[in-house]
Amino acid sequence: MQTDGDLKATRKSVIDGMLDYMVDGETGYEKSHVEECNRILEQHLDALAGASDCASALECVKVTVLRLNDLNGRAGHELIETGQREEICEYISRAGSLLGFHDDAEDVTEPWREW
Repeated sequence: MQTDGDLKATRKSVIDGMLDYMVDGETGYEKSHVEECNRILEQHLDALAGASDCASALECVKVTVLRLNDLNGRAGHELIETGQREEICEYISRAGSLLGFHDDAEDVTEPWREW
């Protein structure tokens, strides 16, 4: 899937923020949680590239959000804070928008998101 620079920059910002927060204080998560989050976000793009219509794209979003819910729970519900939440939602929405599945401003994560 061809992605624009904004997606890569957004994902990098999410990951960097999580790593920076680890350095600043005690967290309920480890570097392995951050690495898993990065993989989930990368895999979302791969799955979305294979989506053939809006329904299958929405299923990709659901799977990604549920995986992030699980990861965040295993990380003491501390991995995805407000700033990361906003950026992850932007990342997921922008990816689907680039492929024409929905409007860029639409929060497609909300039905399943616990973070």
